[in-house]
Amino acid sequence: ALDGIKLAVGEDALKRRTFSVSHFYKEVFLPRISQIAEDERDHVMAYMLRSPFLDADVKEVLKRTACIKTSHTKRLMKPGDLVHPADSITNLFLKEEDLFPHELYHSNLAALIDLGMTSEVDTDVLVNRAQFLDSRKTAFKGGNDQLKNLASYLLKAVQRRWRRRHG
Repeated sequence: ALDGIKLAVGEDALKRRTFSVSHFYKEVFLPRISQIAEDERDHVMAYMLRSPFLDADVKEVLKRTACIKTSHTKRLMKPGDLVHPADSITNLFLKEEDLFPHELYHSNLAALIDLGMTSEVDTDVLVNRAQFLDSRKTAFKGGNDQLKNLASYLLKAVQRRWRRRHG
């Protein structure tokens, strides 16, 4: 059937007048994502993340686009700015920092990791968390339990990393 249409209208005309799914994502949906109604946006994003057929170009645009809703304030963030919500790294971040993806995306965590979401404790994460604690030291001295817990998890993460390297 498609061959008959190509013959009738010409392959170039057909290409000019049709949209591929990839073209729709890259040229229409993702550039305008903040203007799309939340429910519609969430359905399309969840579908995209589940799709095993996303091409490399769409994945690159996803990486550069604030398109994933966060769990705390529901703002849109780039996948690479997010933190895994249910892993060893989770305890190093506060919910209020708004760095965890919304629960809607928890079934797509592997796809988000593939797009750059932080899921492992590395040196950069440890330094970032130490700087975060240092910037909050006045609240820490005041007895903020959340920050004390974060400091405890940070110390344990540093100790585990040290043992692995020097063990």
